[in-house]
Order: sequence, then C-alpha cells, then structure tokens
Amino acid sequence: MKVVFFDCWWTLIKPAREDYSDYLMSLRIEYLRQKTSLPEEKIREALLRTREVVEALYPREVPVEEAGRFLSLFLGKGDSSLGRVYPETTRKLPVSLLPGVKETLEFLKGKGIRTGIISNTPYGDVEKEKLKELGVLELIDYPVFSIDVGVRKPEPGIFLYALKRAGMDAQDAVHIGDRKDADVDGAKNLGIFSVLVKTGENTDGIHEPDLVVNDLHEFVEFLKKGGIP
Repeated sequence: MKVVFFDCWWTLIKPAREDYSDYLMSLRIEYLRQKTSLPEEKIREALLRTREVVEALYPREVPVEEAGRFLSLFLGKGDSSLGRVYPETTRKLPVSLLPGVKETLEFLKGKGIRTGIISNTPYGDVEKEKLKELGVLELIDYPVFSIDVGVRKPEPGIFLYALKRAGMDAQDAVHIGDRKDADVDGAKNLGIFSVLVKTGENTDGIHEPDLVVNDLHEFVEFLKKGGIP
C-alpha cells in the first residue's frame, strides 16, 4: 500500500446540520430570488428540474456553467451565471469532520503513505476550502474531483486519473468511501483494494468491499494489526 484515496462527503466530512438538504434549498431559493425577483415556487421547480436533468446525464460531470444554462432555461432567464448558486450556497453550508479523519491522515503520513481524494463534485474548489477550514487539506497529497476529469465515480476514468497523478498502479492503492455503487464498484473494477466506511448512505453495488469499517478509527486499527501489506 503506497497511496490511500478517500471519498470526501460522508467519508471525510459531513454537513453539520441535520436539515442540510432543506437548508441548501432555502439558501438557493433566496439567492435566486434576489437575482431574478421570481416567486419562490417557480425557483423551487426550476431547481428540481435542473437536478433531474443533471442526474440524467450521469456519469458525465456537469460543469457549473452548463447547469446554469439548464437552470436559466427553466427560470425563463438568459443568464447561465445563475449556476453560481450551487457553489456559492454550498460554501455557506457548515461542515464537520467525521470520526477519526485527522488521526487517520496523520497516521498515514507518518508511515510515508501518500493520500488523495476521489470525489464526485462539479466544484472541487469548495471542497478544498472546507477541508482547509477543518485543518486537513495539507494532509492530502492528491485531491481529484470529477470536474477535473469530466466523469463521476464509478467510471474508471476518474480512478485512473488519480492513479496517474499519484504515479501509482492499482495494486499500490486503497480507496475508502461510503457508497457501494460509486466507491466500492469503481475501485474493485480496477483491482484497487476497497474499504467501505459505514458513515453515509447505504447503497447497493455490484461488488462487495474488501473491508468494511464503522469509521476511520477502525481502518487504522486494521492497519496496525498488519492488514494490507
């Protein structure tokens, strides 16, 4: 094991509010209401329709500008810059580290093991800001986001891009994430050792992980006992 890649949301960080989904929607409605003076219900409908279109394009990553064009169309406006609603409101979402994150990253660095992120997001700059605020960005060697590659997990392209950045082969890597469909399947399809951390959404997948842990503390204990040479 020479490099460990992590998913970001629900593996390293999580929203600090339980109502984060409703909170983000309210922030986005208010942002767009100020930009367009349109009624709340029209804005809500446009946001939901845009989400449906973006999800239908999966696994292709949709840049903010393209999402803005869809959103602008549904709002009846000709302003693709309205797509800035997504990163700007996500910046306002308070987040916290999940248990064992900093300790795990420090443990790996202390052993000379490289670290990286493989995350599905069209605005990686926001995720880096969040990680910096929480004091762990400097512990990440290779942050890789789907917007960098144009495809989302579990597509092999994003994993291959991360391996290339790290200068590693699949057999040198471990990937840790909370979703079977994106993280486990994506890693296993390339022969990367897969760890499922049970801190996020319970999703189905094709493959079973090589290791299941409740949090990252358990992953460190697994390594201390001689797991993954």
